[in-house]
Amino acid sequence: MNRWEVTLERENGINKTVIVDDCYYEDEARLLAESQYGLPVLKVIYHGQSNVWDVSNRNGNDYTWYDLPKQRARGGVNVDIDGLFGVMMIIPALATLVIIIEYWLPILLITCGVGAFMSFNKNK
Repeated sequence: MNRWEVTLERENGINKTVIVDDCYYEDEARLLAESQYGLPVLKVIYHGQSNVWDVSNRNGNDYTWYDLPKQRARGGVNVDIDGLFGVMMIIPALATLVIIIEYWLPILLITCGVGAFMSFNKNK
């Protein structure tokens, strides 16, 4: 879904600004705001995609977005667990990649040797 900021014209001269979250197009946001508030629309500004999970969670719907808690490190600095988990997963992947790059020839020779030995024993 897209988020739109719609400015409505009031008779007293103080404009009203509303945010519309559930519209795909500008015309749809314009018509929705106009019909809900009964005021003429001055302008519509696109604010990007809205996060449906946050909207659902705010409105108390059945859908819930679970954010991992931020842990406090020494000195009271917030630490993002998602980022640490990503780094912890990249380290073993990079280590495996380095091992394969360094030892590709012995791995290839051992694999071919075992395959030849297994096929030789199978044919006996």
